[in-house]
Amino acid sequence: MIDDVSLQDLRVTAFHEAGHAVVARLLGIPINWIALEYIEQYKRWNGEHNASFDSVIRDWMWDTLHLESKIPYDNLRFEYPTSPEPYQEYKKVRDRCTIDYAGLVTQRLFYKRIGQEDSPKVSEGCSNDIDRATNRVQEEFQEQEAREKELAYAESHAEKILSNEIAWRMLEDLAEYMVNAITHGQKDAEEYGLTKKYWFTCQDIYASFVSSLRGNIK
Repeated sequence: MIDDVSLQDLRVTAFHEAGHAVVARLLGIPINWIALEYIEQYKRWNGEHNASFDSVIRDWMWDTLHLESKIPYDNLRFEYPTSPEPYQEYKKVRDRCTIDYAGLVTQRLFYKRIGQEDSPKVSEGCSNDIDRATNRVQEEFQEQEAREKELAYAESHAEKILSNEIAWRMLEDLAEYMVNAITHGQKDAEEYGLTKKYWFTCQDIYASFVSSLRGNIK
């Protein structure tokens, strides 16, 4: 039985990871899995995700779902400055940083929607994501000012995507699906000592997207 405190922690963690997954997929990056784990020693939930950033193979599973026409890509596009050029050279690092920031942006929007935007927990658990994004821009850009701008762009890009009604519905449905699967015993856990880990496959994730885009959004 999951108590109320643990359930809220699970929900925030599920939303956080769903945010990464939705932003990655809407940037054209295939999602492989999401894992949510409960660590008994610390009485808390953690999450992680995996995406095929460098894959040269098409995401055939996504392609077979025929969902592209249901996504308002024109409304999700973020206008980066024309410098530095060429844009394509920086697209990979910018997309990855946007995905990194998706967790923080998701938590901010989540707490805002439940009327707790001033909660100290808004940025809890996001430091590793921000560190990864920071390391990415440090490797790619020489000037500190350029690095700071790139991080701000990434955060703004993630917020633009996740503020879209359709993108948020995809995120919310995926997060609630994962929470319900765990709390209702629909997913078996892998146990490692005092840690329980729940895996959600690409098939699970995309099935949720199908439900959101075909069933719930007209």
